[in-house]
Amino acid sequence: YTVTASSGNGNSSQAAGLTTSSSTEEYTVNTGKITVTFPRSGSNVIGKIETSSGKVVGQNGKLVLNSQSGVSGDIESRGNSSIEYFNFKSNIENVTISENSPVRALVTVRGSHQVADGNAHDNWLPFVLRFYLYANSDAIRLIHTFVFDGKADEDFVTGAGVRFEVPLAEEELYN
Repeated sequence: YTVTASSGNGNSSQAAGLTTSSSTEEYTVNTGKITVTFPRSGSNVIGKIETSSGKVVGQNGKLVLNSQSGVSGDIESRGNSSIEYFNFKSNIENVTISENSPVRALVTVRGSHQVADGNAHDNWLPFVLRFYLYANSDAIRLIHTFVFDGKADEDFVTGAGVRFEVPLAEEELYN
């Protein structure tokens, strides 16, 4: 066998690498297998995830958080049905592409949680989301960091996650 160097201009099957672009409304990262858009403002941390074939697999991804004002098992709150429940969504303050190379992109989203339903509650729990995307990969690595700035005896986090709208128009009913 003979190994020879190539300039890569031939019929190579290697991907060109990861590409990023930006507009006034959003950042876009294309890994070669998926294209992900990150809105610069609003409540969606991810605008859309689209495969290389053009199929949208997720859109309008929001960071969600649930909390309550007490715990029903506490001695002080037994028999007390005045526990309030809150649903929060993300409020984006800043989006940047912190790292951009042909191999990896790091998109950093900063914001806070704002109440999503009619209950009165201040914005709280400032967060930082770090999205790592790699060339020729359909995986997204997400690191979620938040600062608990609530009252320890009144604010209890009961759940946190990312919620997407998933279009199922062309899927079989059993899927």
